[in-house]
Amino acid sequence: MNNPIISILVPSYNQGAYIEHTILSVLKQNYQNWELIIQDANSKDQTAEVCNAYVLRDKRIQFYCEKDKGFADGVNKALEHASGEICAIQSSDDYYSNAEVFTDAAKLYSENPQLNLLAGFHIPIDSNLFEVLCPPPVQKEETGFLDRKNVFSLKNHFPQGSTFFSLKRAFQVNKLNLNVDMVADTDFWIRITNYSPASENAILRVDKVWSCAILHEEQRSVDQCNFSLGRARMFRYMLDDPKMELPYEKKLSVFKANLIDAFDYHYYQNKDNSVLVKMWKEVFKEDISWKWKVKSVLIKIPFFRKWYFRNIIERSTLFLLSYPRGKSTKWFE
Repeated sequence: MNNPIISILVPSYNQGAYIEHTILSVLKQNYQNWELIIQDANSKDQTAEVCNAYVLRDKRIQFYCEKDKGFADGVNKALEHASGEICAIQSSDDYYSNAEVFTDAAKLYSENPQLNLLAGFHIPIDSNLFEVLCPPPVQKEETGFLDRKNVFSLKNHFPQGSTFFSLKRAFQVNKLNLNVDMVADTDFWIRITNYSPASENAILRVDKVWSCAILHEEQRSVDQCNFSLGRARMFRYMLDDPKMELPYEKKLSVFKANLIDAFDYHYYQNKDNSVLVKMWKEVFKEDISWKWKVKSVLIKIPFFRKWYFRNIIERSTLFLLSYPRGKSTKWFE
């Protein structure tokens, strides 16, 4: 893979205030053999105006505008236009952190042609483009070649804008799953690395910052209840997926951990959890315990809620992305 084409896929909807940063971060790359495919869902803001101005300047930039069914569908439409050996999904409100990102990715793929997935790290920043400090992660994330089982269990979090993947492999796993749109990128990484035929030494994590992710109130992960529910649903689908090359017991334990996480987020935000209870009954063939039911009532009492969650400072997007694994809390002990 000498001098491979890198296809950057940007699903877009009403991010006209940010998308120019995305485009400029691609144009500033020292590695020049790339194509930028912007797939817009009929934005109502200035997105088309901004993008079309750059299309006229550089023939490597493509802009498509049509209705879609959400993030996953937008990426899938963009994949149909891609011609590169290597692809990446970049959010229309995020951008690459430096001019050497594509150079790094191309070199690593050239040295390791067996790779299906390559990832770096990201820096979260606020909407004014200032760096935001992350809360301490649960554990230091691994680098080097990764065990695909640890990708499945979310031991490592792959930032969307810092992850590259094989276009051939993307079509082998049937692109992104529209049924889990909220977490479709995470689901995609798991299927790329664990779907049959799965390969060893095909997942590489490098200790480099490759993207900046802007945190604002309009992004998908702001609603942590929906995000955690998305993870639980994702693993529920994988339980019955014969293409997922993992023992059922492993899949079940990861599903249970993420379902418990979803319960915790719903209790914390005082949201209805009936869909989670239904999922629990469906898989485990039993009702939730009486202790959980009692706590479900107590949590509605303001004093108890305040006391129980007294040690939690925040439940922001940063908090959620810094704790990527399903992690049982004392609530369910």
